[in-house]
Parts: sequence; structure tokens; C-alpha cells
Amino acid sequence: MKKSLTFKDQYGDWALITGGSSGIGKSIAYEVARKGLNLILVARGSETLSQTADEIKKFTGVQIKTIVADLSKQEGIIGLETQTKEFEIGLLVHSAGLENNGFFPKNDLQKELNLLQLNVISTMTLSHIFSKRMIQKGRGGILLVSSVIGHMPSPYFANYAASKSYILNFGLSLHAELKSKGIDVSVLSPGVTQTPMSKKTGIDWTKSKVKIMSSDEVALEAIEKFGKQVSIVPGKENRMLAFFAKHIFTFSKSAMMNEKFIRKTISQSKL
Repeated sequence: MKKSLTFKDQYGDWALITGGSSGIGKSIAYEVARKGLNLILVARGSETLSQTADEIKKFTGVQIKTIVADLSKQEGIIGLETQTKEFEIGLLVHSAGLENNGFFPKNDLQKELNLLQLNVISTMTLSHIFSKRMIQKGRGGILLVSSVIGHMPSPYFANYAASKSYILNFGLSLHAELKSKGIDVSVLSPGVTQTPMSKKTGIDWTKSKVKIMSSDEVALEAIEKFGKQVSIVPGKENRMLAFFAKHIFTFSKSAMMNEKFIRKTISQSKL
């Protein structure tokens, strides 16, 4: 009987994880390290990044390199490309992202542009850089992080939701393009998750009946299904939400329902 490949057999020795110092990125880093891959963790804050690297190394024993970079700026992406050239990276997990919410005309334009730079431009650029390297080796994997909010119209999250829709469509398309080259591409679409970023949104999800998942729960499901499912929506309730938005309601109905729903949870100062 042919022996099945391990996670490390499929993706090699090194994984690059952006947004790897906290939240979902940190939890995914733990899961990948448990599979035996060494890590390159990327984040903006050097102190938190070093602490996370020390924690994971102590717990798993893998090698860890840290890179401080702001991927919302082009020079941050260029620096990351340069600093990783000596590593054979077989797995890219792009978890770094920004979230803005509120009545769109009132939102700060520069913050919305920064969001697009990180959520959209860096996703495309890093996928281009590292998929080319993986093709040369004939194997690899790319895990992109979208959101369940990217599966549907999301008033008061208009630009953020649009950026996550880009990631979803981009990843699904790359899946088909790169499969024959030995590269797995999956898109993770979490729902509401307990992360440092979610605490800064100003949204009080306790006013809704939405199930809040932990970042560890999301990461575990993501790595278990990576390479097996192209679209990974963790949590039964989130999968139902995405299904209804896509197959049951019209875009107009979904948009109006979500407007009423989010209005109940968002700070009145943002309306």
C-alpha cells in the first residue's frame, strides 16, 4: 500500500505566515509548526512578533525567523521578498489584513486606501512572487484569508467586504490555475472570531446571535481542510450563512437584511 504524504512532505520545510504575531495568523502558525514546518513570521510590531516566535519555538521546537514589515506599503513587500530569497518556502499563509467599518462617506479615505493596499494589493503581489518560486519546485501551497463577510453584501463594511470578496474570487481562480503545477490553493473565510483586530472594530457582536469562534478553532479547521477544500468556511453556522446569502436570498434582499442586522451592533457614532 502506498504511503500517504505528510503535511511536511507536501509543503516542505518552511512556511511564511503574514500577520503571524496574533489572532488567526498566530493560531495558524501553531498548527503549521505542529506539522513540523519551520516558520517565517511577518508582522508590523516587533515586540509582539518576538514574543510569539519565542512561544511557538518553545512549544514545538521548530526554527523560526521573524521579519518586521508593513505590507500596506510597497517597500514592506519588497523588503519581504528580499529577506526570504534564501529560504525554500513551500507554504504561504497570508493572514495580514485591515478592517474599517462605518457609514462609507464618513470614513477616512486614506484608511480605506491603506486597507486596499494590504488586503488586495499585497495578496496579489505575494501570491505572484511565491507561486513563481513554488512552480520551480513543482509543489507548494497558498492559504489566503478572506471572510464570510466577503460572500455577501455587507453595509457599513463596504470596502472591507469588497476586499474580502476579491480575495475569495482570486483564490478560487488561482486554485484552478495552479493545481496542475502541484500547488494547492485554499481560501479561508472565518466568521466573527475572537482576535485583537475584532476587538478594535467597535462592533458589539453580543447584541446579535452570531456564534463567536476562537482563533484556535478557526486555525484547526483551516489546516485540517487545507489542500482538500478550496473554500473553507469554519463553523456550521457560518457555512449556513454563506449558503443562504449565495443561494436563497437575492443580492438586494441580503444587503437590506444585513444593513438592519449590522446597524444594531455598530456604534451609533459611525452611522
